[in-house]
Amino acid sequence: MTTIGKFFHGEDHQIWDYCIYLGPYTDEHHNYDLGVYAEAGQGRKGRQGYVSLAAVYGPEDSQYRSGELAGYVGTDREILENCDSKIRREALRRYREYLKNQEANQ
Repeated sequence: MTTIGKFFHGEDHQIWDYCIYLGPYTDEHHNYDLGVYAEAGQGRKGRQGYVSLAAVYGPEDSQYRSGELAGYVGTDREILENCDSKIRREALRRYREYLKNQEANQ
């Protein structure tokens, strides 16, 4: 787990055992702890670099949203064309930044 900023709902939520935390996110209705689940290599859907949303909205283990983002990280244009919501686009944007920072630190 990577800690970036504060958690709205606690860093001990079970989802952070296997997802990458990307910071807090607020939309018109909720405060989320935003992150992604990312499969390296060949993902379960037969795609390279499968990425899924991880958006925690409460302290209970069942209080999270998930779902495929774009199937891949893609380009800026592909992200805008393939993601249907602000939270999904923001998660992908932050994940791309996370990957750039990981590369820079190697």
